[in-house]
Amino acid sequence: MNLLDNIGVKALGAFPLKLSEARNNKNIVQEDLAHMIDVSLRYYQRLESGKSIPTIKIALRICRILDVSPFEIDEWQDD
Repeated sequence: MNLLDNIGVKALGAFPLKLSEARNNKNIVQEDLAHMIDVSLRYYQRLESGKSIPTIKIALRICRILDVSPFEIDEWQDD
């Protein structure tokens, strides 16, 4: 059983869609962003599809490259 089984993919909320939109706004293709954050294309595609959750290290790399503050990502906030 993995983390997604425990929390459910719904816990990701709109994160995958927001990730895709932020990447597209920067005119970066999935393959290039995957290379920039040092992950496989398949893993990055799983992030955008909501099938995987990024580690903190990878999430911060994504934020830096896409110029998004990690403090502005609603799905990471405590309610």
